Amino acid sequence: MSNGSLDKHLDNASLTWGKRLKIAIDIASGLDFLHGGFVTGKVVIHRDIRSRNILLDGEMRAKIATFGFSKRHSIEQKTVIFPAIGATVTYVDPEYERTGVLSKECNIYAFGIVLFEIMFRSLAYSKKFEKYDFLGTLIKRLCKEGKLDNMVFEGTNEQIAPQSLNIFRRLAIQCLHENTEERPTAGQVIIQLKNALQIQVSSLSFFH
Repeated sequence: MSNGSLDKHLDNASLTWGKRLKIAIDIASGLDFLHGGFVTGKVVIHRDIRSRNILLDGEMRAKIATFGFSKRHSIEQKTVIFPAIGATVTYVDPEYERTGVLSKECNIYAFGIVLFEIMFRSLAYSKKFEKYDFLGTLIKRLCKEGKLDNMVFEGTNEQIAPQSLNIFRRLAIQCLHENTEERPTAGQVIIQLKNALQIQVSSLSFFH
């Protein structure tokens, strides 16, 4: 994976909105495979989804890596691991921290944080977020104040089709929903992100 990890490219101005959407789709596709039990009937909970564990090849196609903390169980099973340790704390689902119940939705929460990193062009544990403890705390505050769009990276928000950004933002917020049952599945995420990409390409075809 010649382009290394996603965290090294978040602030890369050449990584246009269309390319960022494609990376997000690749990650969601990986999660959909892990969650689907297509081969073994087992669900794989990664437990450490973060931009550092997303690797990019020469064409900026993304792959999920680093399965050292992952757990596997049947689709119907719920695993309790308490306390919730192993994953990088910034990306850990608060519900998992509270209950110790491990589920696919824990991966979806962490993926939601990665989506906001892609949109904000900054790591979740960046110094500019440190006074808020966690990016999730800042996101909740910005949503209440109606200021979430202010965090979209400067210099490229004019390249983004508004409807594409709206879909992406709404999806990222939904991934962080406090009620795990309200979070989208990886398959639903793929559908929405592909829709956002199609809108982006149709509206601004000169941005790849």
